[in-house]
Amino acid sequence: MKRNIPSILMGFIVSLFFVSSSFTQQPEKVYSVVKQVKSFEWYKSAAEDWRKIIDKYPQNAEAWLNYYTANRMARMMYREKWQNSQGHYFQDLTKIVEEMVKAIPNTFECRYIKYYNSNSMKDEDLKDLFEAYKIDSTRVETYDDMVKYYEIKRDSSGEKKFCQKWFEKNDVSPGILNWNYNVLASLEKNGIIITNGDNDTYPIWILQNVHNFRKDIVTININLITIDEYRNKLFKECGIKPLDIDWSKIKSQDDLYKTILNHIIKNSTSRPVYLALTLQPSFYDDIKDKVYMIGLAFKYSEKDIDNVAMMINNFENNWLIDYLKIDFTYDIASGVIHQINNNYLPVFAKLYDHYKLSGNEKNMKIVKNLARLVANNANALGYFNDLFK
Repeated sequence: MKRNIPSILMGFIVSLFFVSSSFTQQPEKVYSVVKQVKSFEWYKSAAEDWRKIIDKYPQNAEAWLNYYTANRMARMMYREKWQNSQGHYFQDLTKIVEEMVKAIPNTFECRYIKYYNSNSMKDEDLKDLFEAYKIDSTRVETYDDMVKYYEIKRDSSGEKKFCQKWFEKNDVSPGILNWNYNVLASLEKNGIIITNGDNDTYPIWILQNVHNFRKDIVTININLITIDEYRNKLFKECGIKPLDIDWSKIKSQDDLYKTILNHIIKNSTSRPVYLALTLQPSFYDDIKDKVYMIGLAFKYSEKDIDNVAMMINNFENNWLIDYLKIDFTYDIASGVIHQINNNYLPVFAKLYDHYKLSGNEKNMKIVKNLARLVANNANALGYFNDLFK
């Protein structure tokens, strides 16, 4: 028998419908390029949409966070276009922070973005980071900077704590962790690997601190090592003599990084030195004849080495590669992962040539199929065709 719905309940359903509708119309969240890279037009549209919400609801902290992030990512990836599109939606980042401080002071978002915008590890800026964490210790946005802070201080317990917290949030892409696992698995005992950015550094620290994997490896991020306090401590631990940078001789970023790289290589007598494949080639173009691809890293060596044998050993015995074949999770960073996985292609090409010469048709087929899959996911079939002619 049908029953009439009471009017009070009907009113609740109607109001719930409109509330739900308003939520479904909220703009898409803006992520760092570490996780997602979007087109310039996408960032522009996102900035416009989130700014409209701010104009209507100035105290919407989430809108401020997304609006700032859209501006920052557009500036980072498309600087000239971003500059030429300045107006109400695309604005100078410092101006956005100033507006935000007036609109949402003492919120997590305000404190976090103030620190983020400073791009500094100075004490006065770190106050904002720690205040943001104090306001809401469950927000994952602060965890990478907490890991960085304790790494610089060489506080292993603090670094381990935040690596664990970060890992438990499932915020770091499984694909990126897999990639970095294979990087570490490529290296000889007690090696030093010099890395470039977020996706080839933090996941290594997570693997070492959470999974206790390859804790013998020292990771030197090329950007962090420019910090004098950190460099002096880490070099001392590694038995590398101190480096006092003569800034009067540094004419460019490449000069700075080359100075650091050459100093590490020259003075690391007890540890093999590796360069991440993600480093800019211009950083080591003066020693390119002495670096050998041994897997997902280059090894520096004064003498010729059988790097193909090392690649074979890594592929057949050390790497975990099932994640390249199939992914059972939805990952917002899939586009970034596919681009990082492109670094497998020259390795697979070398392996293919070796297996072809040795008559191993089974492994020839395996590496070629893997390479085609990686290339297809990254829209890099042209590169694949060049390598596998």
